[in-house]
Amino acid sequence: MKIENQVTNLIQSKRLFELGIKNKDAQYYWVEFEISSGSEFVLCRPVSQHEERSELAWYMVGEYSKEISEHIDDGPANACGSVYAAFTLSELGQMLNSETYTKRTGSVNSEYPNWEWGDDGREIANCGYKTEVQARCGLLIYHLTYKIVTPQICNDRIM
Repeated sequence: MKIENQVTNLIQSKRLFELGIKNKDAQYYWVEFEISSGSEFVLCRPVSQHEERSELAWYMVGEYSKEISEHIDDGPANACGSVYAAFTLSELGQMLNSETYTKRTGSVNSEYPNWEWGDDGREIANCGYKTEVQARCGLLIYHLTYKIVTPQICNDRIM
């Protein structure tokens, strides 16, 4: 499975940041790199942990364009712009309340998996996600949007 399918996508990562989830201490990040046609976000791991993410060097672990690969070698690369945490399934699980779940629906051999999330405490559910991490992130975004959980509680749980 591609690493991009095991972390929050760029849109979800940006939304979590907007809702107050800090970009500190995640295992992976969406990092913006400058290219001649503008910029591109690539999934990366930091070379070392440091308070100021924009000053870090990054190892690219996700797929990226040929144009970026022509400007870097196999070593660390430096970011030029925005950096957003790309949370793993377990990191999202730490931030969520215990009465929540995610599950896969449909055929096991389906080419198009369908993941859903639920909240037993509130008897609500939502489906239509391609990966479990996207479903779990959708649930966290719901909880943050409707103030079921606060950004401070989530940030404390992952620190």
